[in-house]
Amino acid sequence: MNLLSDVLVYSSNQKKILCILLKKYEESRSYTNTNKVNQSFKCSPRDIYEEYYSDYANLELVENLHNDITELERIGLVTVKRSSTDIDAVIAVPEKYSEYCEIVGVTEKKDRLKSYESVLKYYITKTTTLSNLCNAQLNRLGNHKEIAFVNNPDDLDKILRCIEYIEANKIEIMERELSIQFFSDSKLFEKKYKSKVCSLLIQYGDYANLAKDEPDKKKQYDMILSENQIVKNPTYIYFKGYGTIIYDDGMKIKLSPFHPIAIISTDLLKIKQFIVCSENIITIENLTSYNRMNLPDYFQIYLCGYNNSAKSNLLKAIYATNSNKKWYHFGDIDPDGFYILTNLRRTTGIYFIPYKMEIDWLSKYSTYTKPLEPNDVVKAKKLCSYDEFSSIIEYMLVY
Repeated sequence: MNLLSDVLVYSSNQKKILCILLKKYEESRSYTNTNKVNQSFKCSPRDIYEEYYSDYANLELVENLHNDITELERIGLVTVKRSSTDIDAVIAVPEKYSEYCEIVGVTEKKDRLKSYESVLKYYITKTTTLSNLCNAQLNRLGNHKEIAFVNNPDDLDKILRCIEYIEANKIEIMERELSIQFFSDSKLFEKKYKSKVCSLLIQYGDYANLAKDEPDKKKQYDMILSENQIVKNPTYIYFKGYGTIIYDDGMKIKLSPFHPIAIISTDLLKIKQFIVCSENIITIENLTSYNRMNLPDYFQIYLCGYNNSAKSNLLKAIYATNSNKKWYHFGDIDPDGFYILTNLRRTTGIYFIPYKMEIDWLSKYSTYTKPLEPNDVVKAKKLCSYDEFSSIIEYMLVY
């Protein structure tokens, strides 16, 4: 610690020591006046420099640590227990806790808890998800516990405001647009807040079924955002076959297998009626397959990415006037492919028939297959509970 213009400048070692002592005090019964015996709070030099007691310790680092601790002792912020040339323990001085907070740059715990409480009470009635989340965190505060997923009230406000916006969003926007709007930085949402926001949506919102069969956390988060019309890039729906699209302004688009078209997903809500002339309708998982497949008796749809609510609503609207037709899905013959199929069925209520996704086809093209990755194995084992797919999934796990 150096004396500069009558202002004390504390070293990183000294701040670490005071942080440790402050945390031990704030997490104790003494802080809430529920202790039955007097408590003291201490740390070891090893908490700062792990090799402190080692014969191979860096002597310069040990000397610097000694000097830092001795200086804290000299100005009365700690007391020190020594044996021979070593320091055994650094002990907190209870009367100095408010100074500890000032030195390490934090507000006192009681003030932090009040600020957290104020933020939570503001958002508690905004959505069902936020109600669940805020009630759970208020219970933590009632037990004198900190909010588990943030370090300060400002971050809590940003996260809860982001959740409110995501769940209220009705038009497709890109993640970077969301990030710019909230944080004035196109990448900060993905870097710092995305995983926290999405994990809280899973924990406290109605997203468990959406993500339950997907072990990959990043894919779960993308699915949840996509469900709320927040995507990495603008998405398009591709159509190929005989039919007519009628928009709410009266405009008509005639469809033909010889002239495929793609419609940006933000236009889906403007479609009033979707007439399909073919007796069979098929959704296709991969764009390459969509481009290469020649199915004159099928009306073909490529959904592009995760099947969010806008795409589900479109499929349901098509189904409303085409429920007498046969609906198929053609996807990869792997756990992801069958997960996408089950997700399509669940989100649309349409019974899609697997198209060429049987063991015979997998066996026929076995020379093009590759071993399942660990995540694929986890997903495959979950899918074994679906009797309809159990045979082919077990075949994948064996071969």
